[in-house]
Amino acid sequence: MNERQPESPDSSTTAREWPYATAFLWLVAAVAITAGFAGQLYSTSADLGHHGVLVSRLMETWSLPDTDANLQYMTSYPRGAHLLGSIAGWFTGSAIIGMQIVAILAIFGVWSAIGWGLAKLPSHQATLSAVLIGVALLLNALVGLEVFGHELISNYFFAHMVSQSLAIIGLIIALRTESARARTPIPYLILGVAAPLLASVHLLPAIELLGTLAILVVANSVSSPSRPATRELAIGFPILLASSALTIANPAFSAMYQVSGHEGATLLKFITGIPSLMTVATLTALSSLALLFLWWRERADPDCYAGLLPKYFGALGLSIAGLCTVQLVMHGVLGIGSKYACFKYAIGLQSLLIVNLALLAGRLLANFRMPRAQVPKMLVPAGLATTATLALFLGHTPISAAALVAAEKDARTYFRSNASQHSGAEDIAVNIDGAPQVAGYIVSRISLHNSDEWMLYEILHGRMPQDAERIGHVLTSPGAAPWDVEKCRKEVAGTLVVVDGACVLASMSSVPCTGTIPFSSSGALDRAMTGFSAAESNGRWSISDTARLRCKVEGKQPTVAYLSTIGLVTENHPQRMSVSVNGSAPVATDFSAQSPSHIVTIPSPRQVASELVFSFTFPDAISPEALGMSSDERQLAVKVHSLGFD
Repeated sequence: MNERQPESPDSSTTAREWPYATAFLWLVAAVAITAGFAGQLYSTSADLGHHGVLVSRLMETWSLPDTDANLQYMTSYPRGAHLLGSIAGWFTGSAIIGMQIVAILAIFGVWSAIGWGLAKLPSHQATLSAVLIGVALLLNALVGLEVFGHELISNYFFAHMVSQSLAIIGLIIALRTESARARTPIPYLILGVAAPLLASVHLLPAIELLGTLAILVVANSVSSPSRPATRELAIGFPILLASSALTIANPAFSAMYQVSGHEGATLLKFITGIPSLMTVATLTALSSLALLFLWWRERADPDCYAGLLPKYFGALGLSIAGLCTVQLVMHGVLGIGSKYACFKYAIGLQSLLIVNLALLAGRLLANFRMPRAQVPKMLVPAGLATTATLALFLGHTPISAAALVAAEKDARTYFRSNASQHSGAEDIAVNIDGAPQVAGYIVSRISLHNSDEWMLYEILHGRMPQDAERIGHVLTSPGAAPWDVEKCRKEVAGTLVVVDGACVLASMSSVPCTGTIPFSSSGALDRAMTGFSAAESNGRWSISDTARLRCKVEGKQPTVAYLSTIGLVTENHPQRMSVSVNGSAPVATDFSAQSPSHIVTIPSPRQVASELVFSFTFPDAISPEALGMSSDERQLAVKVHSLGFD
């Protein structure tokens, strides 16, 4: 193998400075970004709890049992990223902060790697490309395309983010290796080893690397000016074959393959269906082919790094677009996988589309006469990563993780000293001040080892768990209604109070059929109704096509009830509601865009009863997502503000 000569005189100083100045600047920037954002959440997805419980268990034991009801399918989930999170979590005492540190470093790392790839270009071209990518990412903070790092926004694709970062880092290492040594198989080996290892972190980026390796082998075999295609294939194909076999043999492959068949939510702004996903895949493929064409024109010069870089980014972009297309065909024609698996390619597609277009524009502008402004190359990796991370996070509203993390730590300390106190019952955390609603679900799973799936589902959606015998102790914030009942308090656990669950639920007497019942209240009202959402600031939405409410008659039975309501309506979608009491003739109400609000008068049944049961039907229930109003997938119809009696 022939050693390559230095790429250009202006790069020699930078090459000598790289191990010192560039690494120091990168470290300072990485620490500052991580410290600034590790305590902020941009997702309240249940995925935060799913990944957090695995990280938390690894923090506690560093190994997992074969079966664990609390972990569920996460028992077989790839653990590479979670092991890193557990190490950071062990030092910080928090699984959530541990994940955040690793995830933010992954975001910083993926864009640093791209900047590292640019840094070896001729100075003017490196400056142009880096500035164009940075400007595009800053503008995208207003536009809203989902790029690398968006895995932590709305959704919480922790393992995917970490694996994607490692994949890009591996790609750039392979690129720099090929630049340093002409026609060496080492880049193939780097990608070939990285893919099966990454399968233990997350499968999708590992498959993307395999696709990239395949494209590089084919491209080199048909374009090599110095050796025949058969020789190139003889070197690359066995490495590709062995890497594919090792990836498939990894136990994580089968686990992730099963997960890919599950439908989930991937919240995307512009990619709302298969046609828009295919459009982005096509645009990414075209930009990737354009980069490969640039490399093709200069392939006779093996020392041209400016030619090698388009080859690698073109191969990666074409790999992601091609795999997305294959996934769509497999799902649409063969019924394999899910739409969820198809949409997981969206972030990579949009990221590569931005990077590819910036590289093409930088290459084009570099050929024109213009001021030769240059940025020191040692600033490119840290500068691009800092710009990308700030553009990502500053475009979204953060949620402080302080209250959630404090509750996580306090509940874990409580659990360690009280784990066996409630045989057959589950402890829960609810209504944590200063934390999002999902906090109770996360703390119940992560710290309290709650494995009752239905109870966790009720907590996640802000509803009152119905069966008192299933609840042991309740951890909540002091004064949090309706849980912190003085006579039911057992102890204090840091920032939380511990109350007896059965005592609290017993104190929640049935709802009386008197006065006015605000639907924004909770406690006894939660237990008295079905088919309605958790309490909101001004009422509750119906979340099914039927609902029910029970109240206890105390003294004289009321003669009439009044419902204050508003319907989910548009010009093209009205709503209907009918309400009957104890089986009496229903009262029907129509809601329209012209008349969305109603005070509905409901006569009391003639027969005297000790309990009134209000039965609701909503035949036109529909999701706001279906109406194009928001991403809310709940089947809504009418919001009830209050129920009054006379």
